[in-house]
Amino acid sequence: MIWFYCTCALLFILKTSSAVDTLLPNQTLKDGDTIVSANEFFELGFFSRYRNVRYLGIWFKKVDKGTVVWVANRDIPLAGFMGMLKFTDKGTLQLFSGNNTLIWSSQPSKTIANINPIAQLLDTGNFVIRDNVTGDLIWQSFDHPGNTWLPGMKIGVDLVTGIQRNLTSWKSRGDPSPGSYTVSMDINGFPQLYIADMKDKSRWHRRVGSANGVGFTGMRGQGQSGFYEFETVYKTREEIYINFTSLINSSFSRMMLNYQGNFRQFVWNSSKWEEYITPFQDECEIYGVCGVYGSCNINNSPVCTCLEGFEPKVPKEWSANDWSNGCKHEIPMNNETGYNFSKFSNLKLPDSRDTWFNSTMSLGECENVCTGNVSCTAYANTDIRDGGSGCIMWFSELVDIRDAPQGDDSGQDIYIKMANPTFGKCICDCFVM
Repeated sequence: MIWFYCTCALLFILKTSSAVDTLLPNQTLKDGDTIVSANEFFELGFFSRYRNVRYLGIWFKKVDKGTVVWVANRDIPLAGFMGMLKFTDKGTLQLFSGNNTLIWSSQPSKTIANINPIAQLLDTGNFVIRDNVTGDLIWQSFDHPGNTWLPGMKIGVDLVTGIQRNLTSWKSRGDPSPGSYTVSMDINGFPQLYIADMKDKSRWHRRVGSANGVGFTGMRGQGQSGFYEFETVYKTREEIYINFTSLINSSFSRMMLNYQGNFRQFVWNSSKWEEYITPFQDECEIYGVCGVYGSCNINNSPVCTCLEGFEPKVPKEWSANDWSNGCKHEIPMNNETGYNFSKFSNLKLPDSRDTWFNSTMSLGECENVCTGNVSCTAYANTDIRDGGSGCIMWFSELVDIRDAPQGDDSGQDIYIKMANPTFGKCICDCFVM
């Protein structure tokens, strides 16, 4: 018996079958058949946007069936309904078209001799291949994300296998082929995520920022957190990644990069997906729009101002709304002036590419280390949960800062090195005399 289910412009054609979450060696999955995770959270099978173009994918089953979270053959869709997935005794998934042409296959992350493979769809939405005797992982769909980031999935870099776990947008709302935008991790300093436009790889389209325990610095919505945790994991010579976890077992959530380059978190609320953490979509999201030591505030006109204690490097340019050269200290710092640190609150933390970090240090310890290093320009907590923990220190001019809008607490505290104000006052008084 075959029925049709249409939602979100996606067409699913499924057969009635008992819920099975595994494939065994030499078993096949034909178009119309599915496998379902143990608690029926996710389902794997064939779907299409248009009636005669088919994809192998994974979608939510218990909540919104039209929400696809992973697609195997994004580059090469199947024509017609004769596609077939085969699981070999070598532990490889192979997707064939109706004329027996190999369309897609899984590539094992490591070679294991004399394996007893099994493929299983987990309740996390992860499709895994493992040795059924030893439990060794052979391959997993979480290592090959599409446009969706699920709880437990890692976004980052595996330094051993070289796997880059990035998100790539769909080409359009209904076309899962690779689109123009990616979410990737930069590891040149404290790890942070950024959005790149594949049409212009020379610059970042938007900087998501670093994870701070409850979200990403500068993204709207993180202040209401309490249900999700975002953690940066740094394993030297092994892997660097950010993942997020749900603190409520019954909660369904996903982060998605849409075809327009917008990156946001959705949470299922009884009958629909609601936005939970979202980016700011305004002029202030242009990377580095206000230059170094400049801060962007969308409620101001013009949007760019120098941080308190700083002034435009080239005032003439600022008069013409050209802020690219940024700002400089009003009182230049040198060995004679001395310095202290000024606290700035509710800001999107600067670009972290030229930073050092330690996840176990307290803020006081961070201040002491930064004070003892003449090159340190600022410091902050890496994690804002439970009063704050961890240390991140900057060693260059600060760029890509924005003020959180009034009434929004999505920003963080940062302590920026400034010349000792009493020294500046002395110079002024002496000059007047």
